[in-house]
Amino acid sequence: MEPGSRSLCLRDNRLLKGFEYTARYNLGEEVPFTPDIDRTGKYVHQRISVRGPFRPIYEEIFNHYANRAGLTAPYVQRVVEQIRPEEAASGADHPGFGTILFARAAGKDPWTGVPATPGGLVAKGTPSAITLSWIPSRNPAQYKIKRADAMLGRYTTIASGVTGSTYTDTRVKAVTLIAMW
Repeated sequence: MEPGSRSLCLRDNRLLKGFEYTARYNLGEEVPFTPDIDRTGKYVHQRISVRGPFRPIYEEIFNHYANRAGLTAPYVQRVVEQIRPEEAASGADHPGFGTILFARAAGKDPWTGVPATPGGLVAKGTPSAITLSWIPSRNPAQYKIKRADAMLGRYTTIASGVTGSTYTDTRVKAVTLIAMW
């Protein structure tokens, strides 16, 4: 989903507004509330609810709205920072583990700030060249290509500033592999 995508951002971000309201209330702050009677007239609600523990769903909401859609979610962010790492939900209706699944900032590693590693690397070789192709990471500025000349050798940079998702290395040596059984 790209920033501003419609799936979770419909109806003036009502889902985010609901989570912000709930987070704010459960963080101990006051929120607007109007006492209400249910449709049967049987139950009178004089207060919102009992303040309770946070369920493990806030990472997912924060990732979508703040990281992907670029919106502010200050109360959801405070909850995320308070309950990190999200653990499995016991007996709740959401599986949890949101930190491991959703805590990554869009296209960047949250701990180093560098673009995420690209995926699906494929190398196709001929005697005179090797062409690498990959699925680009989100928002990459450029890539650095490294190669080792031996199986467990040290990697050296052979190209930097690569902006596409392919690279052809024409400085290769044809070798003969010998396998002994």
